[in-house]
Amino acid sequence: MPLAGFFTRTALFPKAPIAIRHNFMTNTIAIWLGGLVLSLIAVDAILWDQSVLIFLGKALIALLTKMAFWR
Repeated sequence: MPLAGFFTRTALFPKAPIAIRHNFMTNTIAIWLGGLVLSLIAVDAILWDQSVLIFLGKALIALLTKMAFWR
């Protein structure tokens, strides 16, 4: 038996509960979420001159800089 098969079925790694094994992200949900994100970006670009996107980008860069410290 391969080593990977040994670790997937031992007491250390039991089978996941049924609720975890279901795939809840369907194509329809993904399309709706993508449309929501694109519409929010469009609203930000039209109403606030992309200031929210710039703020989120700066916050992401600051977060990545802080995380790079732990690397």
